[in-house]
Amino acid sequence: MGGRDPIELLRELARAQCAASQSVTDAEQVLDRLGRGTRGGRFRAWLRRRRPWVAGIIAVLVGAGGGTVAWAIVHRERASDPTFVYCYIDPTLTGSAFAVAADGTDPAALCAASWPADDPELGPMQEPLVACKGTDGAAAVFPGSEALCQALGLTALDPSLSEQDQALVAFRTQLAETLTALGCVSPDEVARLATQTAADVGLDGWTMTVEKPTVTEPCGRFGVDPEARVIYIQVLPDLFGGDEGG
Repeated sequence: MGGRDPIELLRELARAQCAASQSVTDAEQVLDRLGRGTRGGRFRAWLRRRRPWVAGIIAVLVGAGGGTVAWAIVHRERASDPTFVYCYIDPTLTGSAFAVAADGTDPAALCAASWPADDPELGPMQEPLVACKGTDGAAAVFPGSEALCQALGLTALDPSLSEQDQALVAFRTQLAETLTALGCVSPDEVARLATQTAADVGLDGWTMTVEKPTVTEPCGRFGVDPEARVIYIQVLPDLFGGDEGG
């Protein structure tokens, strides 16, 4: 236990028991909250033995000015929609942004790598970059430091993925690649491929809705609703037969 990074330890515990909007003004309050919010008796005993040391770490977060601990600095949340990352050009929610399909890697690094292809005239993305949990639940990357997330009313992003999140990212990536290679296929065939792909990657507990094709819209496309855990199959015209449909 003693070999773990103390800041990451505090972040991990904070995620489990405190909302991003909360703040505290005293290191002892932080320690009390961590103790109450931790279920494991072994850790609570560890925390009691090292209370002065952990309090010193927290004091660094409080800062020399004696202000509040910005709980958003230690609190992080996973994206509720792990399938997309939104890359903002400016450090504001009202600025221009482009979306890229998440691939399970670090969202900030993904935006930095995707930037030249999506907006080559703007040059390299400003550094440093920070990833927040966006208003729609997906990762939102901005030029700036971690304090920017709180300033925008967002929570700093925990980029780790649960096992099901990893399965969802793999599902979307694999099915998109399959449909791009096949071109126009019927909604029923998209549904069949989606069912097979979900089984292959271990995506469990999802439902599926399928629209019926028409003469003018004979092809199928897919989308996902991570919060509702629904895979939806929609129809589209044949002109986009080479599109992934995601």
